[in-house]
Amino acid sequence: MSLPIILLHGFLQDARTWNSVVDVVPGGNVYAIDYVPGAQGYSLPQLAESVHRSVMQICQENACDTVVLVGYSMGGRVAVEYARAFPQTLAALVLESAGLGCVDEAERTWFAERNNAWAQRMEQAESIQEVVDWWEKLPLFATQLEQPEEVQRTQRAMRLVCDPRALAGQLRDGGVQTMALQADTVRMLASLPVLVRFLVGERDERYSRIADVCQAAGITVTRFDCGHNVHMERPSEFACVLNEARGME
Repeated sequence: MSLPIILLHGFLQDARTWNSVVDVVPGGNVYAIDYVPGAQGYSLPQLAESVHRSVMQICQENACDTVVLVGYSMGGRVAVEYARAFPQTLAALVLESAGLGCVDEAERTWFAERNNAWAQRMEQAESIQEVVDWWEKLPLFATQLEQPEEVQRTQRAMRLVCDPRALAGQLRDGGVQTMALQADTVRMLASLPVLVRFLVGERDERYSRIADVCQAAGITVTRFDCGHNVHMERPSEFACVLNEARGME
């Protein structure tokens, strides 16, 4: 049986975001999990602990000791914290458009203030539809408007079932401002005794700069002709990279 691949969704998403990937990964044995509902809170360590419980169950079911862990955006931040706490359970780590911490304390303060303002906006919104309408207009997601209508509808459906109060908690307690500084995180990732890959869309300027930092540290970087959500915009190419990560290329 092939090594399990575990997929962690991003902010304002659930496991359905991975449907287009799960169906095309050669060898199967791919698990997309909803890790937020099972967590005891919204901090990255608490979310990572929720993931760990799922990993242990999947390892037991597959009679294995390690998995390939994949995290997109917020899920990437969770995956980083998981790697810090439970490295012995990893065969490989794949980070897709993941924030790796602020560059300095000034940026940490900026992100803390911005995320708190966003959290307040979500808490004060009259409906989740109002939140989603605003979220989908952020420049980060502009390239998603180029996707087929069915893909956009599926994405919106996931977003519309989210709880604004839970989202606010995730922003305050699990935002990039809560991580170690970027340089410390990159050093940790580069020192892991397993394959680490950073995936990024070339049209995503902020995360392309993070990819540059990873590449300079010796971390394998793969770039795609798309925006922030690589697995949505390039599912087949993304699936091939996952299979390479578990050594089945």
